[in-house]
Amino acid sequence: MLNLNNIKNLSKKEGITLRDLAKKIGITEPGLHKMISLNATNTKTLTKIATALNVTEAEFFIKPYQENETASPATDKSANYGDPNIWKRIGILQAHKDVDQVGFSNLLKISPKTYSAMRVRKTEPGFKFIKAIYRLFPKLNPSWLLYGEGNMMLDDKKNGKCDCEKNELIIANQHDLIIRLKADLRLCHEREAKLLRSEVKKGKVG
Repeated sequence: MLNLNNIKNLSKKEGITLRDLAKKIGITEPGLHKMISLNATNTKTLTKIATALNVTEAEFFIKPYQENETASPATDKSANYGDPNIWKRIGILQAHKDVDQVGFSNLLKISPKTYSAMRVRKTEPGFKFIKAIYRLFPKLNPSWLLYGEGNMMLDDKKNGKCDCEKNELIIANQHDLIIRLKADLRLCHEREAKLLRSEVKKGKVG
């Protein structure tokens, strides 16, 4: 069910006023308040709002976001399709860089507020986030990051020498995992689009 009240909480978490949000999506602030009050909008405007708040449209079809809430992967649509422990491993990577959350978000070149919100809500990282991780850790093992399998890094050095043949095989296998990741992300977007279309057909989105 459409729940545009989430706009207020998500805007606050992102550090965007409703006035600024209205300006970003090309409507007046009173128009935005009316939209929230009536709990109705069109798909084009909903997409603009989601983009401005760095979330997906699915965020407006779930229960209101609570700032201190830790989402359950079994119930929160923004935290499924993946291993819920991935944020524990991302925390290990952050500790590996010996920085706090703000420092790590700066290294990833994303908003500290966005990074903090993703950690609190255990939102599954998107493809751009994963790419940012790999810019920091070029030798990171995708199996370890996504599924907690194997060693954290791909390079396997013994007595100062790299087992190149083994690494080439590992890297080849990881290519398949990257393809699987992209497929999972596409499936996520398709499910969200299907949900949105279903709500439109039911007349729950004006």
